[in-house]
Amino acid sequence: MDLYKFGFISNKAKRQKTEDHDSSNSSNKEKKQEYEKNRKRKFQDSWKEEFKGLNHEVTVDETESKVLAASTSESGDTPSSSSTDGNLSGIMYCDICRKNRNLADQSSSMFIGTSSFRKDTLVSHWKSSSHQRCEERKKLQESSSSSSLAASGPIVDMARKMGEDVEKQIEKLINTAYFVCKEEMPFQSYPSLINLQLKNKADMGNFYRTDNACRRSLGDNGTPENHYLSMEDIQHAHADGIVECIEKAFSRCGMDDWRDKLIGFGSDGASVNLGGRAGVAVKLKQDANHLIITHCVSHRLELAATNAIKQHRLMRYVQDLLTNVYKQYHYSPKALRELRQIAETLEEKVLKPGNLHGTRWLPHVHGALKIVVRDYMVIVAHFEHIITTRSASAEVQGRAANVSKKLKDYSFLYMVFFMLDVLSVLSELSLASQKDSVTLGQMIDAVTSTHLSLVELKSENGNTLSNFLQDVTDENCFKTIQLTNVKDNDDFKPQKEDIIGKVSQALEQRFRSMETDPILTAAATLMGLQEYPRDRDEMATYATAELNLLVEHFTIPLREAGCTIANIGKEFKDLKAYLLRNKNVSLQNIFQRDDLCHRLHNLLMLMEILLVFPISSACCERGFSAMKRVKSDWRSRLTPEMLQKLLFIVIEGPSVDDFNTARVMDRWWSSERAKKPGFNPNDFM
Repeated sequence: MDLYKFGFISNKAKRQKTEDHDSSNSSNKEKKQEYEKNRKRKFQDSWKEEFKGLNHEVTVDETESKVLAASTSESGDTPSSSSTDGNLSGIMYCDICRKNRNLADQSSSMFIGTSSFRKDTLVSHWKSSSHQRCEERKKLQESSSSSSLAASGPIVDMARKMGEDVEKQIEKLINTAYFVCKEEMPFQSYPSLINLQLKNKADMGNFYRTDNACRRSLGDNGTPENHYLSMEDIQHAHADGIVECIEKAFSRCGMDDWRDKLIGFGSDGASVNLGGRAGVAVKLKQDANHLIITHCVSHRLELAATNAIKQHRLMRYVQDLLTNVYKQYHYSPKALRELRQIAETLEEKVLKPGNLHGTRWLPHVHGALKIVVRDYMVIVAHFEHIITTRSASAEVQGRAANVSKKLKDYSFLYMVFFMLDVLSVLSELSLASQKDSVTLGQMIDAVTSTHLSLVELKSENGNTLSNFLQDVTDENCFKTIQLTNVKDNDDFKPQKEDIIGKVSQALEQRFRSMETDPILTAAATLMGLQEYPRDRDEMATYATAELNLLVEHFTIPLREAGCTIANIGKEFKDLKAYLLRNKNVSLQNIFQRDDLCHRLHNLLMLMEILLVFPISSACCERGFSAMKRVKSDWRSRLTPEMLQKLLFIVIEGPSVDDFNTARVMDRWWSSERAKKPGFNPNDFM
């Protein structure tokens, strides 16, 4: 049988055929490699139409090559091969992926940029899942710009993946988690709030209902403003330890050059902060000689008022009275219940007497004294009831007799109302010093105004004392209570002058440095635009010496900020000319005018330095209060990192109404986490 006709061949022939085939393939492969080596691949402009979002970045060599080719063709010469091909070293990349970095594959050659101009590279990339996610985001952003869903940006991508219902559920959960953090509530309250909303028929979904879900939701114009920077755990409570924490806080925020930009240091009067030899301020000033060191004006006021008032015998009596009234109702629920029953019988509303001691002495004393005056009739009636019925212990009865006697003494009551007027004046100064936007000039004016108001109380009765005198009847009764030891009003004048004198002297001692320091007084003069003279001759030399002093003192930070110091003098003259033509101009008005900001660019750099003088540290005290509320005894396990995030929300975060849920959802969905709590991202790809 002839097997050759059926396709069978001998082993020798088979080997020969295989060798011929391999030789042919090897030859073709070599030819293809040689072809690819000699071939000059070019970017095809038609690819931009086929692959939307494709960009071609032309290098200098390629641009010069095209220009050369164009010039030779216009001249009529035939360009050589070397001149027309040029060095095509440009790259092509996907612009859509680059604009959506969080969703793109950043290791892809089309994201980085490639000079391999091959169509199969484009086809492969445009079919990839990462590019399709980026492309879908781009389409939805462009096509749905008028809807509220599209206005939230990439959130629409999640809506497409998860559905509208799930998106609304996530939004409610994020709002609830933010509410928990903003209102300083523990994370354990988050599930309870979810259950409350479920009871109210709200669709909250069946995911993210634990306290851990709430915890995971925390991701990593001429007016001065205060902003929360950091909360640091101090290892050592000496000056070096505090300076080390300050350095750590600024470094964590990426501000390694903070010493060059530091203008002032303000704190309370603790020796570790303001000690003249080794305090924090002294150590900081070693690296910044221009540093302005200030003792917080709010603390100064507290110390001045406390020391002055406690030196007077009458004020000590008032303080003892307020302490006895507070103890009576704070430690005895029975006494507080009886007080409210008497108030109800007399058809009066009564408040629980307040404590004298607290973070701010002045407002606490002022508030406690106002409550006693407001509920005067009810409090006296209750103490009289204790004395008459003898229903309390001997100690309580003795306290009641002492308080009742003082409250029915006309002389004592007269001075109580007078002290209330004095504390009202001081409280206004205290509140003014606690504003975040307070400036040096405003504070100096407030202190001066307080002095004038106190001096006025020597000869003129305040509102509270005047109302008291009007309410006292001819029978010497006040709110139906018969008063004793009635005297003529002129007999109280020496005591009033003595109290006012002590308070004014204490204020002058505490605030003297602010009014005598050359840098501070020069800054106040320069920023007080409404005090500038209206006469041209006087205006010509006004505040020139103060300007030169400030420029010399802050030369280093001005140069660091790029200020042209030589132009400040001329710009100051331009400012004077503007003030002569315009009345009632404030520094805030200057900063709000773009044309003036351009004309006075260098001068306003100096003004910005003066605006950030640390006048008060009240914002830090508010931060301490927020920290105590957030990290209570029931939340002692909060880590410093978590406490830092919670404090940032409490202090710097917007209100719940202004909170932008869409931005949080966008960041959550586009984050690099491989797995979202409660969801598998692959289910939505």
